[in-house]
Amino acid sequence: PEILMIMIGDNIKLTPALETRLVQLFSRGVARTLAGMNAAIIDSGRQVGVSNMMGQGVADRGFKTPLLGVAPLSQVTTPGRPRSKADPLDPNHSYFILTPGNAWGDENEILFNVVNTLAK
Repeated sequence: PEILMIMIGDNIKLTPALETRLVQLFSRGVARTLAGMNAAIIDSGRQVGVSNMMGQGVADRGFKTPLLGVAPLSQVTTPGRPRSKADPLDPNHSYFILTPGNAWGDENEILFNVVNTLAK
């Protein structure tokens, strides 16, 4: 990609009104703008919070922008591997990199290595 957008720290609680406005921002603003460019987006890939909204925004624009989720495997639920205290992966993401680690933040080294690789 020529443009790389990274979203970090997306597990937030929002009011329904604010969430609606952010979904519009991601769909009509961010995803719409990036859809016409050689861009990629990286976030946690979860089906919660801002990652979920970004996934929906990309889906609303016809999946024209690759969306990569990077998360510790222990913190997400994957098909065939349910976990009671983990978040599901967002189905609107194009790709996932599931890393070792037992807590959020354990994926950061790999995430930034991916960013550096894509930036080259």
